[in-house]
Amino acid sequence: MCPQLGMRERFSSLTKFVSATANVQRFCHSARYANEKQTGHFKALDLQAALYACIYMVQHIFCQGEIAILRRVRNASSEGKCQESLIAI
Repeated sequence: MCPQLGMRERFSSLTKFVSATANVQRFCHSARYANEKQTGHFKALDLQAALYACIYMVQHIFCQGEIAILRRVRNASSEGKCQESLIAI
């Protein structure tokens, strides 16, 4: 079994995966800032941040090659003369 695919076996739905990620983020925040402990239900922003973290993690695992190509192209285009002429328009 590929370790990256372990998420599919551990969590039966995206909602549970996002909730588990939100719990980890809350734990890390509470460990870092002991006087700002968060309890109770998750806020919408907490769940949104956890969802973005899940998306980022999956993209990082499965799309590393494509992301590297896009970064190279973006860096090349920002240094080129075409980019300078577009800014001037």
